[in-house]
Amino acid sequence: MSNEELQEAKQLLAKLKSDKWWEDDATERALDIIYAYQEDGEFITEDELDELTKHEAESGATRVMFFLAHCEPSAPFGYRLNGYANAENATKDDIVLKLEDIIEANEE
Repeated sequence: MSNEELQEAKQLLAKLKSDKWWEDDATERALDIIYAYQEDGEFITEDELDELTKHEAESGATRVMFFLAHCEPSAPFGYRLNGYANAENATKDDIVLKLEDIIEANEE
């Protein structure tokens, strides 16, 4: 991550923690950084969700039901994989925590 990207991530983090977190597409820009710099693949795009659902379908309908149980169509903050490898709607707090992790990892 370049120094400019790190500074932008810090600015986005500050905005996401403020009362004006919804301005300037801060969550979308933060998600772009997360998708680019996450190491664990926790946050997934809708296209990735589609592919993972196809893969899970190979194990049967019950697996798909568990995999998608906590997802809604067009989730406002996208999707993430939880500790059980099931998909769920991402929240703003999830974005904040992940962005903090990425910033910390890139400051070292």
